[in-house]
Amino acid sequence: MPRSFSLQELLSGIRCTRLADLSLQQVSLIHLGSNRVYQTSDFHVHSCLHTLMRDARSANDDNSGDTFSPLLCCFAALDQIGSIYEPEIRPEGLELTNGIKRALCFFANYRPDSAEVKALVAFRNGLIHSGSFTSYDRYKEKHYIFRSRKGSGTLVSLPEETWDGSASGMSEKCTTHIDPKCLYDLTDRIVKDLRLKSLQGVIKISQSVYIDKYTTFEINSEYIINNFLLWAAPQELRNLPVLP
Repeated sequence: MPRSFSLQELLSGIRCTRLADLSLQQVSLIHLGSNRVYQTSDFHVHSCLHTLMRDARSANDDNSGDTFSPLLCCFAALDQIGSIYEPEIRPEGLELTNGIKRALCFFANYRPDSAEVKALVAFRNGLIHSGSFTSYDRYKEKHYIFRSRKGSGTLVSLPEETWDGSASGMSEKCTTHIDPKCLYDLTDRIVKDLRLKSLQGVIKISQSVYIDKYTTFEINSEYIINNFLLWAAPQELRNLPVLP
């Protein structure tokens, strides 16, 4: 039976351990944690996931009209989560390699073949690869027009009609609307649920992360430290992107 640790027990263990020697549970707690900075015996450590969620929340809360930041931050956070973590009981026959798909299906009960998941993955690809609000699926068979609609209360509002990918075929009826506040709320809930599992000692880590057909990385403490944590010597704390 996995042992549930108190937060103070885990923090105490982290403080007296070198960063490179942290256990997988300790590393996952830092990655998913709500603290701005954690202290090991040799470094101050900050999670990239914490900054992503902070920036997504700030962009959603202010009235600056920032369109890209809340979406990009949430998609990056979901990508991290889906690449690293799995549910305690993995759905039988569900083999997924896309980080966002994994996060949505493993931790938000979406079906991988649902129109909503396909739209979110396509939207992420359009934003990340070309800063575009149009996109298409993997085989360029389905084309998308996206718009951000804050306050709709629905994460994905599907279009009434299919867009053929042409300029002459563009219309409001072909537009998929995404609510960035709903995307943030969903991502935040997933992070908090996984944080609790980490404290309870029941967090499950993927065995490997698929990058492409030529590249696969084993998931272990070192992989998470190298890719998703920022560190600085105590005297260099100002170099970490944390709030004052």
